[in-house]
Amino acid sequence: MPLNKIPYMNRTMNRNRIVIAVTKKGTELALNLAERFQADLKAPLRFLQEEQRNFGFTMPISELLSRAFDDYPVLVLIMSVGYAVRNLAPFLRMKHANPAVIVIDDDGRFVVSLLPGERNAASQLVEEMAVLTRGIPVVTTSPTLDQFPALDELARENHLIIDSPQLLLKFTSAITNGDEIVVWDRLELRRTWPDNIRVESGRFPKLAPEEKLLLNIGFEDPPIPAPGINVLALRPVCLVVGVDCALGLPGMRVIGSIRRYFREHYLSIKSIKNIVIMESKAKERGLIEASREFRVEMLEFSKRDLETININQSEIIPGRSVLCECELAAILGANQGQLIGARMDYGQIAIAVAVNLEELK
Repeated sequence: MPLNKIPYMNRTMNRNRIVIAVTKKGTELALNLAERFQADLKAPLRFLQEEQRNFGFTMPISELLSRAFDDYPVLVLIMSVGYAVRNLAPFLRMKHANPAVIVIDDDGRFVVSLLPGERNAASQLVEEMAVLTRGIPVVTTSPTLDQFPALDELARENHLIIDSPQLLLKFTSAITNGDEIVVWDRLELRRTWPDNIRVESGRFPKLAPEEKLLLNIGFEDPPIPAPGINVLALRPVCLVVGVDCALGLPGMRVIGSIRRYFREHYLSIKSIKNIVIMESKAKERGLIEASREFRVEMLEFSKRDLETININQSEIIPGRSVLCECELAAILGANQGQLIGARMDYGQIAIAVAVNLEELK
């Protein structure tokens, strides 16, 4: 039930909290909550009276939330949870860097702790606000889940980048709500996962028909998943691509060949750390364009450099006593790393891939 109306005037502004509404009914509730909690207020200008116009907004809600997300430790949003999630998703950071976010429906019936904020501030505030709105407090965090690091923190701790970060909130909510998630952990992080998470570490994950969320930890990609499956990947940047090509090839040929190699070997382009070439090809336009396309540094080695590699070549590729130039270049560029992709020829372009094991520690 909504609060009894209180005149909204002469209040002390508090830069630590803001109440934001998007509907006419929600604006009435926001006026009262802002007054009770001494918070800043923003509501659609058309729903406010003349003396309240200073608190009105006309900008897109996404822009308003973007500003509030950076400026306030506590956000109270009078809107549906789904609407709040869609508009907040682009701004989410590491778990403890997010503000506390509380979502309340227009009638004040449910007061939801959406993001805990610093020191789990949202969980404390929902109880107070629920008393005032005569609603039900909904706290989505628990001691067990609080002990488990957020996925963005897990990535940071292990020096991984997040592929498809727009899915972070969806996966975090699934962990919180006990939804089924499959983790394909090729790096074997040896984490203790919540009970609703099934972990696989084999060559490719096997998903049951009802399993629609896949967390991929590693530099590989599974075969194209069935429609409707969401894949969030945490990637190490550790792969080194050795390239040997003819002179004068256009960039699109080189770029296309690298993409094809990675697709055929189920490797992620996002995990490329360097492209390695022979110094005699350093000015080749196609190779320069490829390094720009993948936003990686291009390393150059001489034939004498390749002779310094100290490996038992016959053990790397069975039946081969000599490694090709692009394979040696990949290994050397990966700091004497492990060759995981042997040479493949794509018509005047040869490609091999090695992994820098130091980047996986």
